[in-house]
Amino acid sequence: MTSPWRLPASALLFAPAVLGYASALAQPAGARGEIVLHVDGRHPGANDRNAAAADAPLKSIGEATRRALENRRAGTPTRILVHPGVYRESIVLAADTPADVPIVLEGAGEGEAIVSGSDVWRQWRREGRTGLFRHAWPLDWRPPDIPAGWDKVRSQVEQHPILLHGEMLFVNGTPLDQVFSSAALRARAGTFYVETSARPGAGVVWAHSTEDLSLDEVLVEVSVRPALLVATGLNRLTLRRLVFQHASSQLQDAAVRIDRGTDVLVDECRFLLNSWIGLGVYESRGVRLERVTANRNGAGGVQAWRVRGLTVTDTEASENNWRGARGNFTGWATGQKFASVHGARFVRYRAVGNQATGLWFDTDNTDISVTDAIVCGNATRGVFLEASPGPFLIEGSRICENGESGVMATGAARVTLEGNTVTGNLRHQIVLPWLADDHVETTAVDFETGRSVPIRSSEWTLIGNTIGGGGDSLLFSVGRWPSFFDTLRSDRNRWQHAERRDVFRIYPRRGALAERLSFDLWRIASRQERSSVFVYP
Repeated sequence: MTSPWRLPASALLFAPAVLGYASALAQPAGARGEIVLHVDGRHPGANDRNAAAADAPLKSIGEATRRALENRRAGTPTRILVHPGVYRESIVLAADTPADVPIVLEGAGEGEAIVSGSDVWRQWRREGRTGLFRHAWPLDWRPPDIPAGWDKVRSQVEQHPILLHGEMLFVNGTPLDQVFSSAALRARAGTFYVETSARPGAGVVWAHSTEDLSLDEVLVEVSVRPALLVATGLNRLTLRRLVFQHASSQLQDAAVRIDRGTDVLVDECRFLLNSWIGLGVYESRGVRLERVTANRNGAGGVQAWRVRGLTVTDTEASENNWRGARGNFTGWATGQKFASVHGARFVRYRAVGNQATGLWFDTDNTDISVTDAIVCGNATRGVFLEASPGPFLIEGSRICENGESGVMATGAARVTLEGNTVTGNLRHQIVLPWLADDHVETTAVDFETGRSVPIRSSEWTLIGNTIGGGGDSLLFSVGRWPSFFDTLRSDRNRWQHAERRDVFRIYPRRGALAERLSFDLWRIASRQERSSVFVYP
């Protein structure tokens, strides 16, 4: 089922703080007419009242972005150079006037410029002679509201508290697992437990594997900021060579949000170990993600909604949905999910080891191409196409060893698979699983026009692919829908299976047992595959 999307109203209400410093504090314009601002939190003379020169830098990124917005109102481009260091702050870039003035926020120099949602907590107290360490818990965090439209999963979410929390604790950079009772805490090292705020003396406790640990030897970081950067209504924004980590985002929220942006570039940025989504792009146009890494986030690495013109190049989103997996929440709103995206190019995209879907196009996606991708080893589907009119082109890609299916589609039209290797997926290599006499028509609402678009699974093309499996897996599974078979084109494919010949399946009609077919019978049923081959050891 298509899951609803929620755009929190809070994302639309941010406004830049105006502190009133004179514009004369800005660094003189560069060669291209831009003002350059230096931020260097490690510099001994760093101060947010400085002129932002290399030898008199600002201390915080937030002050630099405030000045950049002032420059934008004056029609002057700004480049913010963030020197290496850890910047423990939340950044807001909210346009209050329309303007086509660039703002560039980029890491500079050798080393990493890290924007972190965690703070260093000191003064931990050991509990007796145990490996337990306690600290007061001053934060008033409450579970988020479950979004409207989540009725089908509401009970599951409510039964698994891990899905409603955003707390994270790191010891020397290693994340600890959150548990929800003192008994669970004492049973296993490498865990932490936040006690209820209603209890006198409540705090956070974490467990180490040894009683001999010296607190002088460890760095303990606790995530306290749910958002690291929110950019709203900006044209020509660039984020480059920055690391965003440890955001305590809760259900459906992202560490970095791009809202209502136009001509946005995210280049060589990394989104790591955030509590829910790493990077979210919403209601924007002309967005490019280049050399982005979005790994080990709690629900998904990258998500997008209502975007016109998206390019994703040399980008990786792997090992995500660790939080969702602990609550058996591997579908619905997790993984790398793209909804209502019109015009997208994915080139050399990599999604490996996600505890969710590797690449999910959910409703109202049009004009999508995926080239030279690697989508392997994900817990559920490799690629999922849902309620979208297409066209989709997936070419030259490897979709392998996923826990359910390689390519799954429910209501997707004009799909071309060409020159791919789809092998080793546990249950199905390619599956269109709806059971009906005639393919049930679904609809998607075009976000740009507001019109409902009827969709049937039709106009599929499979050319020059290698599609193989083993065990009891199926190579191709589909309903006997005229809309599909009358428009199917499939040829020059290499079908192979390690153990069986009856590895094609057709559902003849509602309520009837599915028919498993050999390749020869599949050829007859599909009226295709004239130059294809089937390899059976």
